[in-house]
Amino acid sequence: MVNFVGGHGNWAPWEDTPETQLAFIGWNVNPRDTLQKIKDCVVG
Repeated sequence: MVNFVGGHGNWAPWEDTPETQLAFIGWNVNPRDTLQKIKDCVVG
């Protein structure tokens, strides 16, 4: 697992079944618009 906050990052072993997750934290974010923009980037 990679954790990157405030300009500092660290690696930690993942003890469970691996999976990919991405978290966005912010203000005044429209989730539908953000998800659509991410889906538009998917190739394949």
